[in-house]
Amino acid sequence: MSEEIFQFVQMVLGGGFIVAFMKYLQGIRNSSVTELSNAVDMYKDRLTTVEKENNTLSSELDDLKSKQLEIQTHIITLESLFNDIPLAQWVKDRDGKYMYMSDRFHKLYVKPMGISKLDAMGMTDEELWAENYDPRTLENDIKVMKQKDYEYFIEGKIVGDLDHRWKV
Repeated sequence: MSEEIFQFVQMVLGGGFIVAFMKYLQGIRNSSVTELSNAVDMYKDRLTTVEKENNTLSSELDDLKSKQLEIQTHIITLESLFNDIPLAQWVKDRDGKYMYMSDRFHKLYVKPMGISKLDAMGMTDEELWAENYDPRTLENDIKVMKQKDYEYFIEGKIVGDLDHRWKV
């Protein structure tokens, strides 16, 4: 039995019921105040932790925004370089999917087929050229990737009524 309850029972049995009851309530009140104070302290600690985490996340977000801006600047620069050189140029990933094509390449070879530049991104030669696809194109791409050096090939496509040939 707790000390408070023991004292309460002693007082009641001794005839001091009201005094005992008041002391008991005072004990509960003190206990509640202590518990409330502990809860407030825990809340303050948690709030401080959350504020620190928020500051960290805010800083990381600022860094990511800065890096995003830097990447966008590089993309704009590369697009300008690709489009300012008067050649039809393109970039494919290791799976042979178009990652980028110059405006000239799009205008000469892709647009006449009714395919937007955005829709062409992510397509392979086989998907893009359909019935005009030449499997040697993929063979040439694989050869260049393995050698990690330039290789010259003559490739071509028939687009509309035009027969296009180019040196790769």
